[in-house]
Amino acid sequence: MSGPPQIEAHFARLRRSAQDEPIEEKAVAGVVRDYVAAVRSFLRERHAAGESGQAVNEIHSDLMDQLVRCLFRFAEENYFAGEDTVQSDLCVLAVGGYARREMSIQSDVDLLFLYRDELTPHVAAVTERLQQWLWDAGLTVGGATRTIEDTLHLARKDATVRTAIVEPRFLIGSGLLFHDFAVKLRNEIFRDPARFITEQAEALTERHTRYGDSLYLLQPNLKDGAGGLRDGHVAYWAMLATQAGARGREDFLRLGLLTEDELEEYVAALDFLWCVRNELHLISGRRNDQMSFELQEKIAESFGYGRDLGERGELPVERFMGDYYRRARAVQNYSTLVIEQCQARVRRPARRGPSHPVEDGFRVAGEKLEIPHVRQLRERPLRLLSAFATAQGHDVPLTQKAGRLIRENLDLIDDEFRNSAQAARIFEEILNSERRVVSSLMAMNEVGLLARYLPEWDHIVCRWQQVVYHTYTVDVHSIFLVAELRRLWSGAYETGLPELTELMQGVDDRPVLFLGCLLHDIGKGTGADHSNEGAERARGCVERLGLSPDRVERVVFLVRRHLLMSHLAQRRDLSDPKLILEFARAVGDRTNLRNLYLLTFADIRASSASAWSDWKGQLLRELFERTSELLESGSDDPTKAIELLERRVETRRESAAAELESLGVARSSIHEYFEMMPRRYFIAHAPRQIARHALVVLGLREDRLLSMAVREMRGGFSEFILTTRDVRGLFANVAGTLTAHDLNVLGAHVYTARTGLALEVYRLGTPRGGDDERRLAWEEFEVSLRAVVSGEIGVKDLLRKRGRRVGVGAVPSREPASVQVSNDESDFYTIVDVAANDRLGLLYDLTRVIAKHRCEIYISKAATVLDQVTDTFYLKDGRGKKLDRSTCKRLQRALIEVVKAGEDSVGA
Repeated sequence: MSGPPQIEAHFARLRRSAQDEPIEEKAVAGVVRDYVAAVRSFLRERHAAGESGQAVNEIHSDLMDQLVRCLFRFAEENYFAGEDTVQSDLCVLAVGGYARREMSIQSDVDLLFLYRDELTPHVAAVTERLQQWLWDAGLTVGGATRTIEDTLHLARKDATVRTAIVEPRFLIGSGLLFHDFAVKLRNEIFRDPARFITEQAEALTERHTRYGDSLYLLQPNLKDGAGGLRDGHVAYWAMLATQAGARGREDFLRLGLLTEDELEEYVAALDFLWCVRNELHLISGRRNDQMSFELQEKIAESFGYGRDLGERGELPVERFMGDYYRRARAVQNYSTLVIEQCQARVRRPARRGPSHPVEDGFRVAGEKLEIPHVRQLRERPLRLLSAFATAQGHDVPLTQKAGRLIRENLDLIDDEFRNSAQAARIFEEILNSERRVVSSLMAMNEVGLLARYLPEWDHIVCRWQQVVYHTYTVDVHSIFLVAELRRLWSGAYETGLPELTELMQGVDDRPVLFLGCLLHDIGKGTGADHSNEGAERARGCVERLGLSPDRVERVVFLVRRHLLMSHLAQRRDLSDPKLILEFARAVGDRTNLRNLYLLTFADIRASSASAWSDWKGQLLRELFERTSELLESGSDDPTKAIELLERRVETRRESAAAELESLGVARSSIHEYFEMMPRRYFIAHAPRQIARHALVVLGLREDRLLSMAVREMRGGFSEFILTTRDVRGLFANVAGTLTAHDLNVLGAHVYTARTGLALEVYRLGTPRGGDDERRLAWEEFEVSLRAVVSGEIGVKDLLRKRGRRVGVGAVPSREPASVQVSNDESDFYTIVDVAANDRLGLLYDLTRVIAKHRCEIYISKAATVLDQVTDTFYLKDGRGKKLDRSTCKRLQRALIEVVKAGEDSVGA
């Protein structure tokens, strides 16, 4: 390995050639570029050899110091080679991360050029020339040229300036000027330490909110996210504000802010983050703090996490991200601990608030719960749990020092503790509290108490999952399910989700429901079916907690079946009596149905901000209501299920007829429409929907090619109704036209009337934009659809004409594409399930192949499951029968070819 670049070697030839003449600007810039390239090459070598992140950053800072000092001297030599020989007080200071010697490989060079009184030609020439040489070398320079007074004035008004100059480092120039500045700066910035620390803590919270408000985001920001490098900065600044003599992080120990073990873990965690950041810079070729899925895999490979599954069934990238989250958690916890203690040391007595004893020997002071002494935990280990219950009772959080005491005494939780009925009662009390349930669970998870008390939980702590559909690690996602249900219970969603709110507020056993939420993904990462594996793990867990057999079974049911309701609602025909009956048998009673409905809602909402939609909510509500109606009848008889649906048909026909009559439609026309439509149509649609469809169908005159209508609905989706003469491949052509106009198909029902007309009812994503933009989008779509149906243009030509390539790919899923064809799930249809990477035109390709095999599509449903799109089709053959075995096999092979062919599938 080569030694560090020697600046003298790079600049020696300039000194020799310059003699008494000014140094040429171009010559300097070229040498600076060579030096910077040599520095980065050396840093890459040191990083690859396993040098610590802190060491690499300090080496980089030191080598940059040499460059800045050398260029400063060259700039002055050039200036004084002219006629002017008047020298002004000037110094160059490193600020920001450069001042802290935390320069990652692609970090900016942040400089402050400080001068006294006025901007002289000497100051202007030297500062401009030095910065220009750095810029010409390709470095990103953050430079400011100011007096002491200007700098302090800006610092008073701008928090960004304050944090940049809070710890400046002298590089070259007037040492006396720097001394004057340093004294005035400390007197200014740390004049009110309490205010300074509070300001920094609040700014840190704002950053966390801006970058996702959780360190457990699946694609975290390494610097500004929770548990990121900025947390460490603020903790260090808080110490500086508290103690004038502090010089480095080792003072956290010297000043009693951290213990020796805590400091060791803290420094190691920060160094890990710096190491990751350097790797990010090297891979990206630029400054970058965002750890995308793609970059995470590259870092895991570079860091030697291997290629095989680990002992816990984890991929290399999952092991790497697990290490990242544990390190980020340490950074956040210890930074918060330092900040909190610094605030306590400078807080005015009046602001601390009264201190008074509360239950179980704890105290409340400054609106936080304190554990006065560690012996309290040693004398009665149950206080490890009761501290959280007591804090809930007083609606306060624990202090960081209390959290530290709990974390340091987790060894008190042994098998006897875990099997203690009293501990179980306290834990259930925490779950059933009126206040602070989610914050308590998060705090218990942060200090490691949940994993110690519930060993099954340890498996999912910091467990990362590379799924675009999810936002958080498995443990945090599971706690957020409880958060969503708590919001329902409190009425936060009452306006938009009144039915779900009422259901949640009627739950009489919240602990069972919350345990189902916490444990629903407990089987993730085992290599087996995570629902069944999780159910077995959950059973052992809740039996140990002493739940009654009935409550145990309710929790286990939720874990085992937590994906079922979402699957059926989004991918199956909810008008099928067989499906409703089998689902009713699976849930058993209305309590399980209600709990599963609530958990399914929470699971979707807690996955990511975009996962829930009104469309999904409508499907889930429909499945819940139909199943609930059957369960209320108390019947397990298929005939009873059909009778209920038949009664619904008659009720809907009567209501739809009344609706149409009120709109002026003749009774004879209504009768004619009802007679031409198949009976399943009236099962699948509500009366008002039937009325809307009828107006479109009855409005089709003999001289018109088609009739259509669009109704935009709340929640970002629209109903599109089409009627025209039925021809083979109509659905594929409509789907392709929708694709060409960027209209996303969520679901469709397709009917052939006895008169030979086709009625196709689509649910689509509403076009973006304002009223005029959306109206224009629908008008353009109608023009294209008429051209396609009339044969004036083919769908593939339309796609090309509009500049849309079928087969534009998205980020590929880890799961392989699959096609399942089943004749067993429905009495009347062959069901085809396709799961594949989403791409433009996939639905068109699939439906075109189905049409080529002379199959008719009756129902189509689309959903997103994890990071794949799923399309489901209910099919019959040309005779109106289920597909025979040979046709099923041929169709399955053809569809597999389509989903694997990608963008080449258009020409197939």
